[in-house]
Amino acid sequence: MIEVPMESGEITASAYLVVASAGSWCDIHSLVPGSPVVIGRGGENQVVLHSNRCSRRHCEIFSENGEWFIRDLKSRNGTRLNGRPLKRVEPLNPGDRIEIAGTVFLLTSSICEIEGESLDSSIHDPDTATAVDIIHHPNDKASESNENK
Repeated sequence: MIEVPMESGEITASAYLVVASAGSWCDIHSLVPGSPVVIGRGGENQVVLHSNRCSRRHCEIFSENGEWFIRDLKSRNGTRLNGRPLKRVEPLNPGDRIEIAGTVFLLTSSICEIEGESLDSSIHDPDTATAVDIIHHPNDKASESNENK
């Protein structure tokens, strides 16, 4: 379980969504309590997948009562969590893998946890990987530091 920090004051990420593409980790999105992340094909989403297999609003990651959850938003081709079809709202845990339209996302509570982590070829097919745009928010300090490198 990845717990959401309950401190007041500065907004900090309590988890990270790491995007895999072409067999390697390629982008990071900070998950901030109170800021749901919608993944889909539509440009208004926080994470945009450029694939016709992805619905406009495919799935949502959100925090509730100090924990992170994922739900499919009635997508046409479904969302997979750890290789299984997502049928209802599910809690997220460190190391969980989310697959949408051939793109794999890893959930982690620390960026350091993914160093040296390899992608499982049975979950990720680089031939079907799609382009991903991460929409960074002004309060997303981890994203700002990555962009400045």
